[in-house]
Amino acid sequence: MEIKYDSQIFDAYFMQELMQLRLLIKKNLGTADHGNISSKFRGTGNDFDDHSPYNPGDDFKDIDWNIYARTEQLFVKKYLQAKYFSLTIFIDLSASMLCGKPSKSSAAKRLAAGLAYLFLHNGCSIQIGIVQNNHILYSKQYRHYKYIKDILNFLSRQKPQGQQNLKTAIKKITKKSQLCILCSDFLHAKDSFAFIQQLAIKNKCLLLHILSREEVTTPFNGKLVLEDIENREKITINIDNDVRKKYLKEVQDFRQNWQSFATRNRIPYYFTLNDKSIARTIVNSLQMAKFLSTD
Repeated sequence: MEIKYDSQIFDAYFMQELMQLRLLIKKNLGTADHGNISSKFRGTGNDFDDHSPYNPGDDFKDIDWNIYARTEQLFVKKYLQAKYFSLTIFIDLSASMLCGKPSKSSAAKRLAAGLAYLFLHNGCSIQIGIVQNNHILYSKQYRHYKYIKDILNFLSRQKPQGQQNLKTAIKKITKKSQLCILCSDFLHAKDSFAFIQQLAIKNKCLLLHILSREEVTTPFNGKLVLEDIENREKITINIDNDVRKKYLKEVQDFRQNWQSFATRNRIPYYFTLNDKSIARTIVNSLQMAKFLSTD
C-alpha cells in the first residue's frame, strides 16, 4: 500500500529541495573534528578482515577449512561490520509552533525530513523525537533512505498542540546519539538552559532556532488582540512606533540570549525563519557545526 503524507507540507518544491540535497552526498559529511560519520568495527558483517584461532563458542560456519586443510589448525574468519552514525532529531511541536505562514511546525518538519534524507543517504541511523508538553514521541529507527516516505508519513501525523515544556522533556532523554539536533522556537524555554547543557555534555548537539517572520518584524499597526496559543490567555495592545521598537529590541535580546548561551557552552546554534529555504538552512547549519565541508 502506498504511504500517504501531507502534500501541503511536503509539496513539489520541497521534494525538489530534497533532490538538491542529494548533491551534498558528494561532499564530506563529517570532518576532522568528528571523523567519518560512517565507520566499521569487527563483527559479523560481509567484509573480511582477518583470521583468529578458533575458540569454543565460535560459529562453525566461520571456520576457514582451507587453512585447516593446510595446517590442521582451526581458524575462524573475522569480518567488518557497519557501525551506524546515530542521529536523533528532536522537534518542538507545542502549540506555539503553529504561528507563521508557513507555520513554524511545517518548517520544522521539513527540516527534520531534509536532515534525515541527507544523513540516511550517508549510511547513518536516524530517529525523530516529537516534543510536546513534557513528553517525547519517538519514531522508528531508520537506516536506509528508501524509508524517507515512512518518515514523511510519521511527521505528517504529528500535530502541534499543548504547552512547551522543554526542560521536563529533555530530562527524559536517556538514549545517547552521536548527534542530537533540537529544533524549536525556544519560547518560554529559558529554564531549559541547564538541561540542554547536560544533554550537550553527553551528545554532540546542534540547536536550530526557528521563528516566524511575523514574530521578528511585527507588520501590525493599531489596536490588536493577542491570544497565547498555548494557554489561550488574551491581551489587547495598541501598536505604535514606540511599542514596535520595544518589541523588536526584546526579540533581538531573546535571540542574543540563546546565541550567548550556546557560545558559552560551545553548542552549535543556528537561527532561521519559517520561510527560508530548507536546503540552504540545512547546508548552512551543518557547515557551521562543522559536519559538512565548505569545499
